[in-house]
Amino acid sequence: MNFFSFFLGAFGSVLLFLAGCGGGTSSSSGGGTTTSLTISGVASSGKPLVNGTVTCKDFNGNFASTSLDSLGAYSINVTTMTAPFRIRANGFSGGIAQELYSVALEPGVANVNPLSHIALAESFGSNNPKNAFDSAGIGNITTATVQAAVNSMRTNLLNSFTAQGFSGANIDPITTAMAANGQGLDRVFDFIDFKINTTSGAVTVKNRADGLSIATVTRGNLADLANSGTVLTTRVIDLANKTALEITALIPTLPLGFASEISILNP
Repeated sequence: MNFFSFFLGAFGSVLLFLAGCGGGTSSSSGGGTTTSLTISGVASSGKPLVNGTVTCKDFNGNFASTSLDSLGAYSINVTTMTAPFRIRANGFSGGIAQELYSVALEPGVANVNPLSHIALAESFGSNNPKNAFDSAGIGNITTATVQAAVNSMRTNLLNSFTAQGFSGANIDPITTAMAANGQGLDRVFDFIDFKINTTSGAVTVKNRADGLSIATVTRGNLADLANSGTVLTTRVIDLANKTALEITALIPTLPLGFASEISILNP
């Protein structure tokens, strides 16, 4: 191998490495290499959002949209757009029409789900995440505010679900690649209902099966989830100590869309 061939090989390796970072892909045309930046993820609330669209809005108010696939997955080219991004997903989850929101600080993975919905409201500074999406400005959205919202939900809330048998639940609900397959965090969405009251800002966490409240805090104070006694872990359905038959017995108590997914996992 001569020096020139070695140099070209090494340079090519560097380009491939860079193209693999930041949600990008590279292509060659006319002797040059261009990198396409994307935002991609899964829109779900237990069941995937389907028969709908995902719209991305950048810092300058530019829009890009795409369709959700049958698994709730999407990918949007944001090469010419400027971060941060606000994301809206419209579709049907378990046959029920839903509109969920999310936020992305840079190209890469950006899931859309009930927790990302709350995270956008919290980081922007509005009780209604729709206001955050529709606003001309980005409000209080920064790396620090988004990460604080996510950490508040993970530290005590998702961590407690993991201890109750929801294996793999304690992940970043926005930036960690996931699937709407009834496993990990998606299984939490099957059994647990997360809501934000767009008037009062009350964030509520309840069991879907029995309606028992697990936690209630106020938007703007998500950090309260870390306070002792705020999350009533004894009310979380304890999958760790239930057999497959006992989990199956819960199916009639769940909304139909979620029940059908769990019945497949626990025949």
